Amino acid sequence: ADDSIQRAFSGVCELSFIASGGFKGVYKARINGVLEALKLINVPEVSPADTEAVQMRDELVKRVEREIEILRKCQSPAIVKLGSLSPCGQDIEGKKFIAYSEEFLDGKDLWALLRNANTPNPTEAELKSLLKALLEAIKELWQYGIIHRDIKPGNIIKTANIIVFIALHKKMQTQFR
Repeated sequence: ADDSIQRAFSGVCELSFIASGGFKGVYKARINGVLEALKLINVPEVSPADTEAVQMRDELVKRVEREIEILRKCQSPAIVKLGSLSPCGQDIEGKKFIAYSEEFLDGKDLWALLRNANTPNPTEAELKSLLKALLEAIKELWQYGIIHRDIKPGNIIKTANIIVFIALHKKMQTQFR
């Protein structure tokens, strides 16, 4: 599958699988010479006669489009940035995907750090940095009327320089004020 993905996108090499969940697969990839996170969202084929399946597929596409639009707006260093691969539709091995990239965050999610008995407990300074970054991310999202409904340790990445990024996922909701 990795070869098929690399063939589907010019400039993509050094591809390695990171994680998957729901309809999304995430890969570490070098895109035009820069290390990024390649996101592939599987858009399921559905029968036009199956109105419920069509509705679910269309909602998936809308959620992805909303997430990308939010990332385009956000400037906070506490929120992951879009990468160089602009959102596009792509057929890979007979399946349809929405593909785009984000900056690659070289670190571990907070959940993995907390579960690892060999990892020292965070210092007070690290905890303050974490809280400040989370509040900064929440504040920026709120400025756009967005509520991130899935803030959890698995969506927070601690990088080497202790900056914490909040991952945006499907459980975001636009609020109208």
